Amino acid sequence: MQSLYVEGNTFLHRLAPSLKLGGLIVFSIALFLTGNLIVLGALLAVSVTLYFCCR
Repeated sequence: MQSLYVEGNTFLHRLAPSLKLGGLIVFSIALFLTGNLIVLGALLAVSVTLYFCCR
């Protein structure tokens, strides 16, 4: 069985797990509650930026 753990040294890898889970909860609620396309676009830009930041 392979582990899903990925070694990394970016700022997101160094954050505490509680901060990452809290951010995920806030991000998910904001995404669910908004209907404004500008806000949705901004949240998409944030998620794409974080994705490419962590490689």
